[in-house]
Amino acid sequence: MFTIQQTVTIARPVDQVFALLAEPDNIPRWRPDVLEVTSGGGRLQMGSEFDEVIHFGGRKTQTFRVNVFEPNETLEVVAIAGLGIRPTQRYALSNTDGHTSVSIRVTVRTQGLFRLLEPLLPNMIAAKWRDYAERLRALLENPPVAPSDELQRVRAG
Repeated sequence: MFTIQQTVTIARPVDQVFALLAEPDNIPRWRPDVLEVTSGGGRLQMGSEFDEVIHFGGRKTQTFRVNVFEPNETLEVVAIAGLGIRPTQRYALSNTDGHTSVSIRVTVRTQGLFRLLEPLLPNMIAAKWRDYAERLRALLENPPVAPSDELQRVRAG
């Protein structure tokens, strides 16, 4: 077992950052190795479960459960099924002058053959989460612009 930590400051209010994190369908927008997410729909709550289909030597599915759900403060999800790498992801949010600091702590438990690879994993996983944190910041601070034809459909709709 090992733990990595990242902190990112995002120029958005806490409620906007938490709302993005608490919607599983947003995960592929800032974690590109997550190909798709299936859930019961809607925002997460304590005990909710969702599946991430990830690219890890092919398409693999991991099931996560929400262990902690404190709106605009803390979200923690734990992998309960899937790969032999089982992360617990904890996002702790705090507000400073309209900006949000997100402390990301990922604790990884390994099982089976992945235990043999565990000494190689911390640096690789830390690098991935540095990239994820930056992608999360960029997504919230620079949201994608809808193409003009899409805006026309929304206005006409």
